[in-house]
Amino acid sequence: MRGNLLNNLRLSSNRKIKIAYLITGIGTGGAGEDTLCTIEGLDKEKYHINLVIGKEFRGDILKRIRNKRINFIQIQPFKSRYHFLCDPILLLKLIILFKKNHYDIVHTHATKPGILGSIAAKIAGVPIIIHGLDINALEVSDSKFINIIKIFLEKITGKFTDAYISVSEIVSQKYLKYGR
Repeated sequence: MRGNLLNNLRLSSNRKIKIAYLITGIGTGGAGEDTLCTIEGLDKEKYHINLVIGKEFRGDILKRIRNKRINFIQIQPFKSRYHFLCDPILLLKLIILFKKNHYDIVHTHATKPGILGSIAAKIAGVPIIIHGLDINALEVSDSKFINIIKIFLEKITGKFTDAYISVSEIVSQKYLKYGR
């Protein structure tokens, strides 16, 4: 059913499909490079794309984004670390952004943007939510408590995430182990 939703969006109007790519930052890691390559490869005649990002990226990445004429929106406070006071503010800002821009698709990368972005997209009424599985972020915290919370929240957001795109079979198997 959801698979046909994208086709219906394309057929129902002559407008571009609006996509928001959500990631905390772009450094030397694979998630950022994967996000940029995906954005660069999409047909700009069919898609209106916004990269929603924090301030965590190198100067050469900013130059690349500007050279490729990628629309980007910096939002604060948007950092990869969890912050129990700032993250609710970030969630509210994402909801407002998604409602204001009427995105057809929100595509998140990494655990924190995946959790907050999926919740915000669901509340904002975004029709399609996609999450990129770039690493097994469910086990990387030193705190077992934080890992348990992340797994719990990932399972909740998984109920309304329409698709997952994994960078490898190993990453896919790790997420399947946790019921994602």
